[in-house]
Amino acid sequence: MTYACEHGFPKPANCWACMEDGNIEPAPRVTVERSGIYARFDGHCEECNLGIHVGQSLSCLSDGSYVHVGCEP
Repeated sequence: MTYACEHGFPKPANCWACMEDGNIEPAPRVTVERSGIYARFDGHCEECNLGIHVGQSLSCLSDGSYVHVGCEP
C-alpha cells in the first residue's frame, strides 16, 4: 500500500527521505480525545495558526496538544 508522504509531498517518490529509506509509514493519525474544554491559559492553535485565549472552547488531541473546537484535524 502506498501512502502520501508524511512530509507533505503528494507521493513518497517526491520526498528525498522517502526515496532514501523506502516508503516510510506515515505518523499515526491524531484523533480528538476530549472536546468542549475551556482554556485556562493563553496558547497557540497549530491547526489555524491563531492564538488560543482564556475561555475559548478547545479540543484535546491524542498527541497532547489543544486546538480550537472548530479546528480539529
